[in-house]
Amino acid sequence: MFPFDVVPDVVPELEELPVLSFEEVSDFLLVELSVLLPEVLSVLLPASVLLLAELSVLFSGEELDMKKEQVLLIEDDADIREGVRILLESENYCVEEAENGKSGLELLSDETDLVILDIMMPGMSGLRTCEEIRKVSNVPVLFLTAKAQESDKLIGLMAGGDDYLAKPFSYAELLGRVKALLRRYNIYRGRNNEVREEAEPYLRR
Repeated sequence: MFPFDVVPDVVPELEELPVLSFEEVSDFLLVELSVLLPEVLSVLLPASVLLLAELSVLFSGEELDMKKEQVLLIEDDADIREGVRILLESENYCVEEAENGKSGLELLSDETDLVILDIMMPGMSGLRTCEEIRKVSNVPVLFLTAKAQESDKLIGLMAGGDDYLAKPFSYAELLGRVKALLRRYNIYRGRNNEVREEAEPYLRR
């Protein structure tokens, strides 16, 4: 605390300060801002441009990482194709469709992450189609079939299939198997492994 005898010396100095009106204060602030604003902007604008450029690079990289996984659906039943396509597209997968094995092989590419393949199709069967796929790719193959016997599943797996789902199936189970196969292919095993060995000879009878 100041001694009481100091206060009288301070108070007169305060009383001598000019009293400014609201208009005068506003004019003073406007003048100061008009001087300072260009200087502030000259510093902030380059930094903002640099930040936007860095964000653009960052988001473009994220978009590449988030590229849709591609699923090739080979199924002769149009209703099943439509239902599976709608389901997978709702989960952000890119779906290509083929109604027979020959058309499916033409659509197969290095960008394909998963093949969903019906076994019983006219012309080239699903087993034969899978054998042809295995000659050029190790992409996972999920068989869809009305045959649910253990021997049928064994033949499908020996032909090069990775999983086997019997009809009728639930979309929830299908989606779970699709995600599991894609995870193993793209993360655990890796899509760059060598093509598997050829299918068992007895399957080509």
